Amino acid sequence: MDLLEHGRAYAARCVENAQALAAALDAEGFEVMARDHGFTRSHHVGVDARTLGGGTRAARRLEAGNILATGIPLPLPPVAGDYNGLRLGTQEVTRWGMGPDEMAAAADLMASLLLRDEPPEAIRRAVVALRAPFHRIRYCIET
Repeated sequence: MDLLEHGRAYAARCVENAQALAAALDAEGFEVMARDHGFTRSHHVGVDARTLGGGTRAARRLEAGNILATGIPLPLPPVAGDYNGLRLGTQEVTRWGMGPDEMAAAADLMASLLLRDEPPEAIRRAVVALRAPFHRIRYCIET
């Protein structure tokens, strides 16, 4: 029922957030896939993780900072023992009501952790603070 009622708006917001996240990551210095094509037309963002030591390695470092991502294979040269890409999705943060402004803040936190080598504990606290105002799930039928 939720998708019948809210599916189009939810999908559009997921794409809007993914595009905002991709643009913000690009501005931070990440190598975001499909830059010349608007980064993404879906709820996923692909990042070249070769300079990050691999996608799974980068995802584990992000997880230590309370940010969830996953390593993925991309059509790029391989990384020995790891995936060469990092996948970020916007489905969950969109359901919690986050928008493009929060995607820019998330990109800054990811850059702090992966590009500026700030400690995961500091990033974890900042992620908790970013998430704190969002208490209600959106795009669902309220009963």
